[in-house]
Amino acid sequence: MNDQYTTYIEYFRTDNQNNGALTQVIPMDVFNSDEKNIRKFVKEIGGRVYFRGPRRATRNGNPATNTRRCDAKGVVIYA
Repeated sequence: MNDQYTTYIEYFRTDNQNNGALTQVIPMDVFNSDEKNIRKFVKEIGGRVYFRGPRRATRNGNPATNTRRCDAKGVVIYA
C-alpha cells in the first residue's frame, strides 16, 4: 500500500525509535500546512496527535501534563 499516508509516515518515522510513536516530531509549520489530511489519517487509524514543546505551569503552580497548541513546537502521532 503506497498512498499519501504511508508515504508521510515513512518520511518521518525512524527505525530506531524506542516508543510507540508513528512519527518523530513533526514541525508545527508542516502540521499546520497539511492538518486536514493529517487529522483525517489519525482518525482512520484511531490515533491521537500530541503537541510537543514547553509546558506552562497550572494555576496552582504544578507543571502541566500536556503542551498546549499555542506553545507547541511540533506534533507527534501515536496509534
